[in-house]
Formats: sequence, C-alpha cells, structure tokens
Amino acid sequence: MTTSPVAFRPLGLCTICQEDLTPADSRQMICTHLFHQACIGQWLENHDTCPLCRVVFLIEADLPTLPVWRIDRLWHQIFFSPHRRTQMAQVLHSLPHRSPYDQRRILTEAFDVAIQSDPQSIPIFLNRLKWILHLRQFNALLTRALQNAIVQRQRDSLVHLFLGTANLRSEHRSQLIRALRRVFSDEDVKIFLVNDVLPGLRRCTHPPKMRRKAIGLLLKSTA
Repeated sequence: MTTSPVAFRPLGLCTICQEDLTPADSRQMICTHLFHQACIGQWLENHDTCPLCRVVFLIEADLPTLPVWRIDRLWHQIFFSPHRRTQMAQVLHSLPHRSPYDQRRILTEAFDVAIQSDPQSIPIFLNRLKWILHLRQFNALLTRALQNAIVQRQRDSLVHLFLGTANLRSEHRSQLIRALRRVFSDEDVKIFLVNDVLPGLRRCTHPPKMRRKAIGLLLKSTA
C-alpha cells in the first residue's frame, strides 16, 4: 500500500511575498500576524515593526546590545501597544546584561513614560529602581514624578505611585513623604490629594494591607 504525502492546508498569504503560508515555514509574531520565516527575517533587518499593524517587535536576543537611545525611544511605542506587558517583560529580562548606568537610564525613562501613559506599571518600575538608585536619586525621581502628576492632576498615576511606594522598605517610603512635602506649594494640592487621590486608593482592588499602607503614607504626608 502506498501513502500519499500529507498536504498542509494554507494558513493564508504572507503579506510580504504574497505566497501561501504553511505551518512548516511560517512564524507568528507577538501581534499574532503570520509571515514566512525568511520573509519576516529579512524585514526585521531594516524595521522593528509589524508590516501590517506596526506593533513594535522586540527580539530578545538583540535587546542586551540594542543602543540605550533606541530603547528610550521604544518605551513610548511599547506603552501604547496592546502587547505592552509582554514587550515590557522582554526589556526588563534583558537588563541584567547591561551596565548599572544603562539600567538606571532605561528604567528612569520607562518610569517617566509610565507616569504619563501607563499608571498600572508604575509599581513594577519602582520595585526595580529601588535596587539601583541611591536614596537621594530615588527622592529626586519621586519629586519629579509627583510634580508632573500633581500639575496635570493625574489621579491614577498618583494612586499607583502611593501603592508602589507602600510596598517598598521604610527608607524608600520616607522619601515619598519628603518629596510630597517639598511639592506642596498651596492648599489646592492637599485638597486634590484628599478629595481625589484618597478615594481612588480606597476604591482600588489591590490587597487590603497594601492599600492601608498607601493610605497611611498619604495621610502622613498631608498632616
């Protein structure tokens, strides 16, 4: 008895070469789009986005040697990507291969972008930054973040800033209190924190212990 070769059902067309895709020679990217292995390999030599949806591709093998200025620029695209958690994890996973100076620069830039674009990721970066910044540098980072968030009345950013700091060691929590007292320029700031940020902390779905610590930090700093 003879057997006929298995015929693979085409998965569609590769938008780069316009030929049929099969499981044997296709590659699915983070955005779920499929291309031929060879086609997308050539594309990525000159581009870092999907040919269809322009989602940023981060190739983990390349991240440890990617120039820091490229990663700084990528943060702005990553935070607006529907796959930002996966892409963020890729960058963070590559950091131990870099110098302490590069790590500080990359994480500080990411934290500044997160304050504006992705408040929920603020605790992630605070937890990393506490290990590589001196207390004076940590204080300067928090002061700058508080000033930007308060001026622009970014309640969610402030909520996650308090939550992220509440989970750190006491010496880091004290830096937030010092930074807050430094940026209190008028009574309107205290009113905003008590009337808008405090209710946001009480309504958030984080663990009760974490919320209590964050609320305690806010009330201590406004006393």
